[in-house]
Amino acid sequence: MGDLKIIRLWDNFLKDSLKPALSKKLQEYTFVHRIDRERDLVIGVRSAVMANELQFLKPMLEKKFFELLEDYDLPHIRAILFELRT
Repeated sequence: MGDLKIIRLWDNFLKDSLKPALSKKLQEYTFVHRIDRERDLVIGVRSAVMANELQFLKPMLEKKFFELLEDYDLPHIRAILFELRT
């Protein structure tokens, strides 16, 4: 049940925790794909250019998202992974 809440929290995180321009871009090009066995949140990315850009934003996104998980007392996620998916 906690994993489902984490998956749903990603969309709220994009809407509420980031600057509007970045938020809109991420909502357009990303989606939650799964939480894998190692407790990584796998985010599908629809654009190779965006996937590359997200590698630079990853530390900031992880920090903010992990803080949000703690605020909601949700299970631990080890990392956020970005995979190119169409």
